Amino acid sequence: FLPRVQEEIDKVKQSLQAPGMRDIRGLEERLHQLQSLLLQTERICEEQAANAKTICSQEESFMVQGDVSVLADLLIAHRDQLKRLHSNNRTMNEFANKFS
Repeated sequence: FLPRVQEEIDKVKQSLQAPGMRDIRGLEERLHQLQSLLLQTERICEEQAANAKTICSQEESFMVQGDVSVLADLLIAHRDQLKRLHSNNRTMNEFANKFS
């Protein structure tokens, strides 16, 4: 998804350099919006990776320690992280629909 968006931005920039290309009103603003969307997407991807890594590390820590007294807190933390993952996934789907 991200490489496809960046590729589209690059193609548009290249076509703007062609002689005879007339000025299109609002193009610069649209390109700026695309670039902003790309940066938001990259930030969300990084956040998704961090959330997934945290879930895995907490689970691994629990498995090593085997302390069931922390299980309730661990489940609450996992639930909250999964909600964030789901919310971010919906946002990414909305971004993808804008380019479809």
